[in-house]
Amino acid sequence: MEQTRLQRVFRLITLLIGNHRNPLELAELLETDRRNVQRDIVELKNSGFVVEYRNRHIPFLSANEGSLKEISNLVHFSKEDAYILHRAIDSIDNSTALKQNLKRKLYNLYNYPWLAEVVVKPGLGAVVHNLSEAMANEQCVILKNYHSANSNAVSDRHVEPFRFTTNYEQVWCYDIADKQCKLFKVARIEAVELRQDAW
Repeated sequence: MEQTRLQRVFRLITLLIGNHRNPLELAELLETDRRNVQRDIVELKNSGFVVEYRNRHIPFLSANEGSLKEISNLVHFSKEDAYILHRAIDSIDNSTALKQNLKRKLYNLYNYPWLAEVVVKPGLGAVVHNLSEAMANEQCVILKNYHSANSNAVSDRHVEPFRFTTNYEQVWCYDIADKQCKLFKVARIEAVELRQDAW
């Protein structure tokens, strides 16, 4: 199994524990198609995991029997648990590599948008939050005082944000002025102004 697929299956396991998502929602979260999700669920069943269904089409893993019984307490955190971990990790000295490793592990397990502040540098949480909101509502934004690495210029960019890269490091946007899709580094964005105009 290739590494990206292995990572997807591990994320699928965490998403199936105590959550209520249909296969289409799971596919979107895992950045794959519904067919791959269904194939991975069949493989989990064949490996001894007990997969049950709510309303005939919402899968979840039973922690009461099968392979999951031994690991369920190790991999599942509620949103409240994750929030407490977020605060605890923030209290670690910024200079340690341990802090960054813990942030990445928490992000890889739980892709809650509000956990972005754990992953990105302090102070960028509001930028990521506003970009996430714009993506959800399919609305345009102004990237205020964007510091371009290519031209060394600082300018506002009118864009349509549509996807983050891993760990919220960069954001894919359609640049309205240049009429093309571009990657913008989140750390180079001073602020994000939400606009009323839709994509």
